[in-house]
Amino acid sequence: MALKLIEGYDHMSTIALLGAKGWTTTLGSSANPTNSLQTGRISGNCYRWTTGSNSGNPSFFAKTLPSALATIHCGFAFRISTQPSADRRVFELRNSTTETVQVRITSTGLIRISNSAGTTIATGTTVINTATWYFIELKVVIAGASGTVEVKLNGAAEIASTTGNFGSSSIDNIAPTVEAYGTAGVTQEYDDIYVLDTTGSDNTTFLGDVHVETIYPATDSATNDQWTPDTGTNSAARVNEHTGTYPDGDTSYIFSSTVNQKTTFDMDTLASLTGTVYGVQTNLYARKDDAATRQIAPVVRQGGSDFDGTNAALAITYSEYTQIYENDPSDSADWTISKVNSAEFGVKLTV
Repeated sequence: MALKLIEGYDHMSTIALLGAKGWTTTLGSSANPTNSLQTGRISGNCYRWTTGSNSGNPSFFAKTLPSALATIHCGFAFRISTQPSADRRVFELRNSTTETVQVRITSTGLIRISNSAGTTIATGTTVINTATWYFIELKVVIAGASGTVEVKLNGAAEIASTTGNFGSSSIDNIAPTVEAYGTAGVTQEYDDIYVLDTTGSDNTTFLGDVHVETIYPATDSATNDQWTPDTGTNSAARVNEHTGTYPDGDTSYIFSSTVNQKTTFDMDTLASLTGTVYGVQTNLYARKDDAATRQIAPVVRQGGSDFDGTNAALAITYSEYTQIYENDPSDSADWTISKVNSAEFGVKLTV
């Protein structure tokens, strides 16, 4: 598998809920920024940093990757409201808390790549205008003095592959980053993030400008409808909330205590009518309510057959359990829009 992370910030309504998905906020001393979810680039939500008026160390909104990567591709949509008066960090690829690769915007609006020491490795030539969405992609090879970085902007070459020393520790987390501007109210926004490595045969290089589109359960399956809604008989209506506070925890849910019971759903139709589907990610928000070992797995129903995903052990508190499918499990071929629209997705109690 090459795809390691997909994030569009769409299916959680608050920063606090995103913590259940593994995103963590670290505030730098005295920087006093705030973070929030706002209207997204194309649909859904985006993530926003808003600066405070104080000076201080950078602040991070970080997500740990499933595994550490010595070669990494990362893409993200980015918009800034005000040109910085001095060079500022806006995104980082990190090893633990070491700021291995720093993506910066200069006072003249150019992308600058530096290492953990702040040493400039390469600088782009395109001015990043304010109030405009851009899609920034990086390929980084961690190999000591033989390391390299390459940058694309909106799918076009921006910085050719350049040698740079990013140390020897692989990247294990990514972080939208903000530094104090000395002025309150400057916003930096992020959306449609992907991370991949170079293993396997799919998605091993730059994807270009991509959009993460989120769809929700629409109707109950005619085949798999074994979990019980907390009230009524319509399971989809109890788990498809995407307004107000969502997901809403124990306010509306489905449940089961019978091993091997499963429920799948016909989903909303993708808004995109054309284009390439690089992968599908299932998102299960779940908990257990007893002390016994409980495990669930995502289920993809396609072509009249069910395909169970990887087991996940539940905790007492709600957590997000995700799995990426780069190919349609029914035929191991690439996804298409019509395949996604014809599939059902759901959950199975496995233990």
